[in-house]
Amino acid sequence: MMTRLGAIEAEIYQVKNQSGQDPLNYPIRLNNKIAGLAGVVSGVDARPTDQSYAVFKILSAQLDSRLAAMKTEMASLAAINAKLKSFGKDEIVPNTVEILAARAGA
Repeated sequence: MMTRLGAIEAEIYQVKNQSGQDPLNYPIRLNNKIAGLAGVVSGVDARPTDQSYAVFKILSAQLDSRLAAMKTEMASLAAINAKLKSFGKDEIVPNTVEILAARAGA
């Protein structure tokens, strides 16, 4: 499960990035493409172009696909937790809390 979730994450975000220069060393992923499009759209005082809408539609579909795959993968967690419980082990509890406090202090 972790391997499959890691692969999905790596399609959305470049997990090898360690510094601000790493996007130059590793291929950009979906989040960088969306951020690039946001920069293009927000950089002018006009409505987004038809091309921007088309790219947004493509990138949104790709992200939706990856998020659906992640949701499908997470559905197997119940079976894994049942197995862990049968062995007297603690269940895996997903943590969905965003790390916003660190950003606020930075």
